[in-house]
Amino acid sequence: RDLEDKTVVDELWDLAGVGRAPSRVVAVSEAASAVADLASTGGTVWVADNRTGWHGGGEYTQWVPPDADLAAVTAWFSDRADRVRVMPFLEGIPCSIHGFVTADGVAVFLPLELFIMRRTDRPEFVYAQGATYWSPPEAITEEMRRAARSVGDHLRESFGYRGGFGVDGVATIDGFRPTELNPRLTLGHWIQGRAAEVPLGPMERLMLEGDLDVPAAAIEERVLSVVDEQRGGGMMFFASGHHEADEAAIHVMDSGVAFTEDEDVATGTMALGAAPSGSIVMVRLDPERIPVGPPLGPRTPDLMALADERWNLGLPPVEAPRDPFQ
Repeated sequence: RDLEDKTVVDELWDLAGVGRAPSRVVAVSEAASAVADLASTGGTVWVADNRTGWHGGGEYTQWVPPDADLAAVTAWFSDRADRVRVMPFLEGIPCSIHGFVTADGVAVFLPLELFIMRRTDRPEFVYAQGATYWSPPEAITEEMRRAARSVGDHLRESFGYRGGFGVDGVATIDGFRPTELNPRLTLGHWIQGRAAEVPLGPMERLMLEGDLDVPAAAIEERVLSVVDEQRGGGMMFFASGHHEADEAAIHVMDSGVAFTEDEDVATGTMALGAAPSGSIVMVRLDPERIPVGPPLGPRTPDLMALADERWNLGLPPVEAPRDPFQ
């Protein structure tokens, strides 16, 4: 396509009236030429197609800074994809917003902060899950919820869509900018549905079969009435190799993180266990002791370093995105 043409998802954002950054899907061999037209001051982000199968968690996504060796990046993607999607690098807080489409409307939930870290040794991202403790500025929250409602209405009216969906994006100083649409139940649905005791998975299946008719407003009211006071979520880190299981209490604070044996100051736990491939560290946070408001992303590199110090996991060095609202 020419640069003036829209990708499929860009066309969807426009039809739903959602503000967006430009993007372009091109052959890998043409990606370097798209950089000149699409780069922000932070460069561009490239995402591979599914030539080698499904991928997620930022696995085939690369940040391409302004000083990147484009020939080397092109060679890396050539081994893994036929085409890439190129869009500007967006400085801000990675996040998502979730909706649930019924026959009569769209239930929209709270924003979810996504813990997308940036490696400091090479320009790659590390996905470390997400949580709802972050409260964006009110204008950003309303923009995100309007975007989800508009997208859900478009999916319902144009395709007869039913069930959950999520819009991932970045909260920038200029507003929320979507990066992808996930037409399925995602992390934000599980966190908020579980807290509110609303079984979104079974409800979706019954709705798709035509065996359930629940007003969207009732679902939204029930979820928001609980999750605004009961936040949730946490972090997870994957490591290579197998390690002996272990668990310890942690204290998360503004100045950093630490292990603690004092139950009165513990704000969560960190557990090491086996994964289908290698090992996994799960950080579970106490919703009664984690403050609502500031992003938790800045604590994620500290938690990864703490886990690496205790268990020698070889986790990569990372940094958190800058908060543009401070």
